[in-house]
Amino acid sequence: MIIFTADTDWADDYILDFFFDEVEKYNSPWIIFATNKYERFQNLKKKGYEIGIHPNFIPCINRSEMNTEVERLKMIFPEATYSRSHSLMSGGPIWDALEKNGITHDFTLFNPYSESTRKRILWNGLIQVEFNWEDDFHFHIQEFNTDHSEKLIKQKDLILNFHPIHFFLNTKSKNDYNEYFSARENKQKISDLQKRNWESGFGCGNLLLNLLQNKRPFPQSSLVDEIEKLQYMDYLWS
Repeated sequence: MIIFTADTDWADDYILDFFFDEVEKYNSPWIIFATNKYERFQNLKKKGYEIGIHPNFIPCINRSEMNTEVERLKMIFPEATYSRSHSLMSGGPIWDALEKNGITHDFTLFNPYSESTRKRILWNGLIQVEFNWEDDFHFHIQEFNTDHSEKLIKQKDLILNFHPIHFFLNTKSKNDYNEYFSARENKQKISDLQKRNWESGFGCGNLLLNLLQNKRPFPQSSLVDEIEKLQYMDYLWS
């Protein structure tokens, strides 16, 4: 099983357009964790994509503010039942805010490079789903290369997380991302950085294209069905 997910992280529309123009060429439905409106989301849903929320709890200082952040995103995406927290923030008050607002599955539980993915059910009924690969975690540890791409293609169970900005930039290292932030208001510099990265070496974008082009056929069942098939973790006291 391989499931693709993406955190939009307030990316500009032209960055999201670049990302979705490419990934829509492949028969791989995604789970998109969104921070704001984007005109193509409705069309993506019709193609089997799941649109979840990507709340930012960093500024929150109490339960009330956490609940308000989830409510805010649910006003934009009222049908969303999936969530992943920005910066992978997690904990009891967050889980309660998610469950209170109709979120059934939380994808914030990260288990890097694990051989399989599982899920667990919390006291309030919220289901946490593991994911085991993320683009920015990887480039903070090592550069992208074709060997790593081949290992991912062969792995049995994968739930991957990509960020459209890293596909757009074909990010190779944290230095690329830092350079992007330093020039974020200068579209010409961003365009030059993008062109340079796609013309030189193997980056995040190349890896994603390799996975999409060489992936195992996606099952006929829906993303919801695939998540349902994941095994639950064993609790020692059960």
